[in-house]
Amino acid sequence: GLQAVHPDASGQVALSAGIYLAPVGAPAGDRFGFSRTGSIWLADLKITTPGVASLDQGFALITAFETARITRDATGAGKYLTASAARTAGPLTSAGEPHLKRFFLVSSQRVADDGTTQRFLVRLILADDHDTEVRYIDEQLTLVVTGQAAVDLKIDSVADSPARPLGKGPTVNAVQVQPTGLVIIFDSDLNPETVAAGLKLAAADGSALPVSSRYAQRQVILTAQLVAGQRYRLIVSTVLKDIAGQQLAGGNYEYEFTAPAISG
Repeated sequence: GLQAVHPDASGQVALSAGIYLAPVGAPAGDRFGFSRTGSIWLADLKITTPGVASLDQGFALITAFETARITRDATGAGKYLTASAARTAGPLTSAGEPHLKRFFLVSSQRVADDGTTQRFLVRLILADDHDTEVRYIDEQLTLVVTGQAAVDLKIDSVADSPARPLGKGPTVNAVQVQPTGLVIIFDSDLNPETVAAGLKLAAADGSALPVSSRYAQRQVILTAQLVAGQRYRLIVSTVLKDIAGQQLAGGNYEYEFTAPAISG
């Protein structure tokens, strides 16, 4: 991740949860270079201002929310929701059905430039009565700042994907959004011959974008010409297979995102 502090080491803030290898700062302090996925990147440095929530703050809130749901503490979970979200984020399961056992972060993104809106995608792992993990749900949560301070952060909407079986083929474990495309991380080794046909990008109007892909070590780097601020959809189809010949688990996987600005 990327952190910033004052020269006296006070006022630490989280800027990003991305990967920044071998960072080198520019003399003026407004830019820095770093390595990621085998390439060299140049980025503008924008420090989080007071009253703007960081992604770390957002994920801390989501952690508290999902932890309350794991313990079936509906009252505790409800305090992290706005009134509109409370109407849609009920208990995940009923008695006797698979229950929420654990969760992990798939992706996070700041939606509004002023930092008042954030979007997270988390994977919810469901287990049966024997505590065996059997299904997963991808849950998208939108967070908003509801007051003048960054601590006034709440979940404003919750949307769950259909439950998918575990252990039935490769799954998407994380998506990292870049100005020039995506880095998609899978939980198992893929058949490289199925990657190009198995991943597609679509614009908001549904039209397909020309893309190039590179696969190595369970990661696919998908490169395309994106327009900053525009919405896009990643579609991973069941054409994609792992090295054992199993198709993508649970049918097609889709992920919506907003293209970030190109820095530098």
